Amino acid sequence: MSITCKFGGSSATILNWCRIKEIVNQHADRKYVVVSAMGRNYIGDIKTTDILLQLYSQCTSITQILAHPLYHNMVNRHIDMVRSVNMVIDVERICRCALLQNHPYTVDFVASRGEYITGYLTAQLLGYDFIDSKDVVVFDSRHRLVLGNSIKRISSAIRDKQGVVMSGYYGSYKDNIITFDRGGSDISGALLALASNSYLYENYIDVDGFLQVNPTQYLNAQLLSHIGYTQLLSLNQMGADVIHRDSLVPCIDADIPIALKSIYAPYAIGTLISSSSNNNGLLAITSDYVDYCVIEGRTTQSVQQAISKCNVNVLHRTDSQTVFICASNSIIIDKYLLNQSINIIKAHHTKILYGGQMPIARIFDCLHTNNVQLLYSYADKYCCGIITNERIVDMLYPVLQ
Repeated sequence: MSITCKFGGSSATILNWCRIKEIVNQHADRKYVVVSAMGRNYIGDIKTTDILLQLYSQCTSITQILAHPLYHNMVNRHIDMVRSVNMVIDVERICRCALLQNHPYTVDFVASRGEYITGYLTAQLLGYDFIDSKDVVVFDSRHRLVLGNSIKRISSAIRDKQGVVMSGYYGSYKDNIITFDRGGSDISGALLALASNSYLYENYIDVDGFLQVNPTQYLNAQLLSHIGYTQLLSLNQMGADVIHRDSLVPCIDADIPIALKSIYAPYAIGTLISSSSNNNGLLAITSDYVDYCVIEGRTTQSVQQAISKCNVNVLHRTDSQTVFICASNSIIIDKYLLNQSINIIKAHHTKILYGGQMPIARIFDCLHTNNVQLLYSYADKYCCGIITNERIVDMLYPVLQ
């Protein structure tokens, strides 16, 4: 029985690195670990991966990188992280060796060194074996993940090991290091969870879990205690990026639940992502603003049919005017879709009275003020947005004017 833990960049910092050991040691089943590259140590700091990308853009060889001030800054950050837990490790040698590995000098190779370094150091912290993901995560010639072969290699590499830290974010095709998209360490963690037959995949981030709305825009953002795989995929397509969407695939195949937890509050409930859908009606808003358009008079059937093809719906209609809002059956509208519908309306010689943007927080406040908890439910599919029933339209229309 095992748990796989993935720790994001907010965990691999001078302040929080010690928390990784505390969390892993709290449960004997936490045998498999993936760690992202070091994140920001303070507001305005630069993530390690971004430092490495800057180095690649400014240097034409590893020799130049090793002499660059940014490289020495990166090394010193890792030295400080190790010192924060009173460990004695030759960090400078580890960083140097990470960059001097015999691989072609590519942007993927340089960018991947952050995960290699934190993975190696975290293995030392936990007393676990370190697995370099280049040896086990396999890509093809078109840089696509070869799932079956990767799972076989990881399973073989971790066999008979009591504890493993695998570097995240990258793998290889022949001698070339290939990276996932940014945030791809989530995928690495899911691969390790599947290969190790883990009964739970824990993903530690810097917020309490999956929140219904952007907490930087709305202070009273509520936590979703659970959500289904397919629901999260739908929300991810609309902008919710708390976890990489491709990390869900291995977990869906093996029905491995994913627990999103905060590195700052590991005992808190967090959000459980599983095959069980959240049917409470309330999921999330994945945009900061609502766009809308008000036109004069009732629309003709031909206009309604034309703009419906743009996924734009009618929110409010009277004899004197019509409000168009919504994309993909939600109140979140894409500007491109709104502009498409406006052009169609103009083509039918219909006068546009006004349009605009409304911060989503104001609409959220409006709903809570009126004790509306159901945000969106449509044909048994739960995405982001607001169900456009009469009661909610009556509340929202004055807010949008």
